[in-house]
Amino acid sequence: MMICMRWGSKHPTTLVAEGIESESQMNVLIEQGCTIGQGYLFSKPVAPGDFEELMKISDLVADKMEQSNLN
Repeated sequence: MMICMRWGSKHPTTLVAEGIESESQMNVLIEQGCTIGQGYLFSKPVAPGDFEELMKISDLVADKMEQSNLN
């Protein structure tokens, strides 16, 4: 994980943490500067019709992650 994050910080790319299943995993990623992630912690796979509603919720999660990075 650390190698990928170091590489991503030096190259113009967007890194997405995948497979986040617990708050402790999310917290470690946040501490390391990760700002985008997905996994069962946030949602199980959803049908296309439910995706739009999920995006509204994910905005709230992203805000929480961003605020944590500022503290």
